[in-house]
Amino acid sequence: MPTTSRDQDIGLPLYPDMKDKVAIVTGGTSGIGLATAKAFARQGTRVIIASRKEAAAKSALKMLNVFGDVKWLPADVTDGKSVVRFVEGAASAHGRLDYAFNNGGSGGASAPVAKMSEMMWRKTIDGYLTSVFLCMNAEITAMKKTATSVIVNNASVDGLRG
Repeated sequence: MPTTSRDQDIGLPLYPDMKDKVAIVTGGTSGIGLATAKAFARQGTRVIIASRKEAAAKSALKMLNVFGDVKWLPADVTDGKSVVRFVEGAASAHGRLDYAFNNGGSGGASAPVAKMSEMMWRKTIDGYLTSVFLCMNAEITAMKKTATSVIVNNASVDGLRG
């Protein structure tokens, strides 16, 4: 049950039932992923962000740790073993996994299908589709221990490109 918007203004969580839950955010070092990690942290949720680049993670953590408990683990969402290490590491660190926001992804250079090479196509499919399958596969396994859990898959504007 949410509290009033005034509570948010004075720093109290808007959704107190999210406090002490555990969330993972792929692509959590910039853009929508960073904003999502911040929103989770402001609710008192323990957050683990994933990205491939440690330098970007360090910069994101400086900003995010002001709002709550946020950590980083490396992950390449197009690599199944990397995803499993990330999800298992996050769940193991906190003994549970309640929320997953699958936001990380990348693809080949944007081009009309008729001009796209097979390699660019495969990179796009792996970066935006296979990555979601790999994340959900590992997350669902980890979330079976939790009574309620939520997975959100985000494609942003890239979900509309060919």
